Amino acid sequence: MAKKRIKDRTRDSRDNANTIPSTRSPKKRGWLYAFVLLLANLAAYSNSFQAGWHFDDGPSITDNQDIHLTDLSWPSLAQAASSSPGGKRPVAYLSFALNYYFSGDNATSYHFFNLLLHCLNGLLVFLIVQKVLATAFPDLSRQRFALLAFLVAGLWSVNPIQTQSVTYIVQRMNLLSAFFALGSFAYFLRWRSSGKWWHMVLCLVGWLLAVGSKENSAMLPLVFLAYEWIFGSFAPAGLQTGSVGAPAGSSAEAAMLGLKHPVKLHRVGIYVAAMFCFFTFALWHYDLVRKLKTDYSRREFTLEQRLMTQPRVIVFHLSQLLLPLPSRLALRHEIEKSTSLLSPATTLVSIVLLLGIGGLTVIARRGPYAFAGFWGLWFFINLLVESTILPLELIYEHRMYLPSVGFFAAPFCLLAKAGSESALDRWKKPIGGLILASVALSWSRNQAWRDEVTLWSDNASKYPNSVRSLTNLGSAHIRAGQAGLAQEAFERAVEADSNYPLARANLGLALLNQGKVEDALAVIRNFSEIPQPGARPLPYFTAEVYFNFGVIYARAGMMEEAISHYLRAVNRRRDYPEALFNLGLLYTRKGNSIDASRYFREFLERWKGPNDSPYVAEARARLAAAVTN
Repeated sequence: MAKKRIKDRTRDSRDNANTIPSTRSPKKRGWLYAFVLLLANLAAYSNSFQAGWHFDDGPSITDNQDIHLTDLSWPSLAQAASSSPGGKRPVAYLSFALNYYFSGDNATSYHFFNLLLHCLNGLLVFLIVQKVLATAFPDLSRQRFALLAFLVAGLWSVNPIQTQSVTYIVQRMNLLSAFFALGSFAYFLRWRSSGKWWHMVLCLVGWLLAVGSKENSAMLPLVFLAYEWIFGSFAPAGLQTGSVGAPAGSSAEAAMLGLKHPVKLHRVGIYVAAMFCFFTFALWHYDLVRKLKTDYSRREFTLEQRLMTQPRVIVFHLSQLLLPLPSRLALRHEIEKSTSLLSPATTLVSIVLLLGIGGLTVIARRGPYAFAGFWGLWFFINLLVESTILPLELIYEHRMYLPSVGFFAAPFCLLAKAGSESALDRWKKPIGGLILASVALSWSRNQAWRDEVTLWSDNASKYPNSVRSLTNLGSAHIRAGQAGLAQEAFERAVEADSNYPLARANLGLALLNQGKVEDALAVIRNFSEIPQPGARPLPYFTAEVYFNFGVIYARAGMMEEAISHYLRAVNRRRDYPEALFNLGLLYTRKGNSIDASRYFREFLERWKGPNDSPYVAEARARLAAAVTN
């Protein structure tokens, strides 16, 4: 042990003769960095525990009866795992179900678990960056690559853009996916150095759990391939890593790369086979071909427009990572879709910029910049699922969570390459200051997440003409009992976009609740999914919109129109018990006991709420009366 310390001190003194080596052991220093990283995140998210439920938290958690466990039996757990309001993500929904079982709908416990996952992810980033640094720069002392890894993990974990993944409860899906993906990559690195088969098994299990949490980590085997391409035995001949070079394929190179044995090309088959099996499964399980056709038909953009818009989205997110002011962050950004390479003009500029960065990433894999090349590929690979062809919303900040590890790690290649303590000393204090500033900015950003009104007020202040932000703000005011403010927000939403169905439906309900039936009818009358013959259907004409229209027509005594809209709601979403119940009531009023009984029975089959609900009691009473008659 003493000999090892003497050797480390000799190497440090060679780097800088005027530097007195630290007496703290590398292991203790690592624990200290981990502790400081934990404190930084606790400070950044100390006010997140007061935040409530938001937006998609409702359908995925608070309103999702599948995960409201009353016991931990296998059928209950299986039901929770098969829940899919936000996609087929069994690991994530099991997590929510267990959270609900132990703490109900107490949001604080969900925030605690989210923050715990985020802190663990920060530690995994800290460990992984050290491993990659040790591979790329074998002459770097353990103390220095631990410090560099700490700075990377600190900048990444407390950057304010990550608040959407941590404070937005439903994005635990994102946190879990990143946790298992990072763990999978850590075991991949261990497998390469040890050659033990069970490390590869754990690597594959971690990848499957990551995909089972959220599909954005599906491309992880490409990260493994990128690592092999840069650091493995099929890296370019004469690869120079750090300041030490060795002939390709030699035992010296294997030692330099931290491998027990040089990696053989046939191992690449494992990654290719994993990717092939996954994509074959995905095409079948998710029915991707049909999904691409049907989901784009409901969007206000085409596949081509999405592909052209995404470069601008990515460049915008890069600017947010560089300048993460709360004023530049929002739950829902509004971005103009690209209709051609020159409309808007920033489309072509963004494409060229990203191609340039990608080209530099590929070039950087050769020589001493291999570390930056790998992390550049990490960034782009982890964007492939959510930033390419799938018909998802154009922009969300949480999509930067896992990719941004590469953004923060790549530049540290320059400090690692410098090879002297003096270069690191000049930069560690300014970088530490950036970490502290990011802690304060994250804390400030979390203030907006306090409740739905503060969140959507913040969003609407940044995008005052956003029909979706204004509609959601109005809904938040409704839930807060602020009817006047709700109506004002809905009216602004309709002014911003008179063809947005949910804004009209909600404004109509707000007027209806004030007894203004004629005004409510005026808002929705003659408004349909297809405004003109041959026109494209309006997007976002959901089952909920049809249901709300049905409520207004029913209150106005227009039963045929109400039934028509409830039926459309059920056609859009067969599992819609409220619409089924209302259909039963309307057919009862019309004296059609056969159809009324049919819809009451289907309501009871679809109902997932408590059995002592008054709706359940009334449906059973109506069915009993129909049998008696």
